[in-house]
Amino acid sequence: MENISIKEKILRSIDPVVKNSSSVRIDNSKITLLAKKLEKYPIPGWDNVLQFLGSPEETVQYYFFLDSINFCFWNTQEKKRWEFEKDDQWLHGYYAFSYAIKKAFLADKKLLDASYLSEITFDEFAKIFESRGELLLLKERHEIIRENFKILQEKYNGKAINLVTAAKNNVNKLVELIINDFPSFNDYFESNGQKIYFLKRAQLFVSDINYAFQNKNTGYFKNMEDLTIFADYKLPQLLESEGILVYSEKLKNKLANYELIEKNSREEIEIRTNTIYACELLLGELNGLGRGLTSSNLDWILWVLSKENEPLLPYHRTITTNY
Repeated sequence: MENISIKEKILRSIDPVVKNSSSVRIDNSKITLLAKKLEKYPIPGWDNVLQFLGSPEETVQYYFFLDSINFCFWNTQEKKRWEFEKDDQWLHGYYAFSYAIKKAFLADKKLLDASYLSEITFDEFAKIFESRGELLLLKERHEIIRENFKILQEKYNGKAINLVTAAKNNVNKLVELIINDFPSFNDYFESNGQKIYFLKRAQLFVSDINYAFQNKNTGYFKNMEDLTIFADYKLPQLLESEGILVYSEKLKNKLANYELIEKNSREEIEIRTNTIYACELLLGELNGLGRGLTSSNLDWILWVLSKENEPLLPYHRTITTNY
């Protein structure tokens, strides 16, 4: 493992892209304004109704399953958005997804068994998400679950908690184990022989475990500050609505017209790199105001805020297994 933190690894890799962006730029004056707005904004509570909480072993297994396939909850224009019912209410987005998996885990303990999941049929897997609308990339999700739980069986005796304990409470070690052992988590883009790292889902898994266990026992990590925020499609949408991310007219028009932004296109890479960089600047401003947050805390605040607000510009739509 390189002798630098995951955060440093990511920030070093994205720096050349941020400095040479043509479709996205950062307005530093707006970062100061948002920092003042967030100065007293509380860290939101964790939802154990729509997410699973059982024994430590079960809970880590659930989040490993969930974050293996935690991506793309939006709908293309020609398809109906996927939703899941709970108590006569239709959930959508991430919480529909987390609750569907929780419900399936509570109903069928086989879903805790890595040997079963490594061979689960597509039909058995698809039943977990049986509802109305269409969940994007269902076949890819199925393949990832089979692959990840096969590796988990071979390397960690089928238990995600063994993966977590192998890291000895060190986020850098845990993220490195995840991206080295589970290819589907290795979220990077290679350009001119240089890797640009994002590592969204690998970092998110660490953060989810940390929050689920309230930074205690299995979820205690001594260096949560070594993670960045998790580059997705909701955070850049919020940052653009706050004036922090400024898009070119061409990019704005594409988003306004719900045009797909191609995976690994220059526009997508610029959105994601500038989101991470802007959030690090925002974190610095907030810490200067005495907040003492980690990037994981800030990510959680911004994600919840993005669900409360109704930005004018749609988020960028990229068909990807990364976020």
